[in-house]
Amino acid sequence: MVLRRAPQAILEDRLSAERLCELCKELRKRGVTVRDDDVALAELARLRGLYEPFAAALGQHFRLTVPDVWPADERPDNWQTSAWMRRAGPLTALGLDPRDDHFD
Repeated sequence: MVLRRAPQAILEDRLSAERLCELCKELRKRGVTVRDDDVALAELARLRGLYEPFAAALGQHFRLTVPDVWPADERPDNWQTSAWMRRAGPLTALGLDPRDDHFD
């Protein structure tokens, strides 16, 4: 709204039904109580409908791809890496590389 960007149509579903099912299963495995009945799914769709058109408009304005809600490939975001470390794999692998001589 601040940038006066009209909401844009969502071109791709950022959280498919299959991916949402996987997410719910993963959350349950970690002890999180998750509702995935028809009422909860309808509310999730309603809430996503409130912000995703604005996220799509901002993405288009800034020429950025709006990422999936839960990406399939686990890798760190740019803010989770540093110029003093080798590019990390998944978030769990963000420790210092012992072969890195940057701090010697």
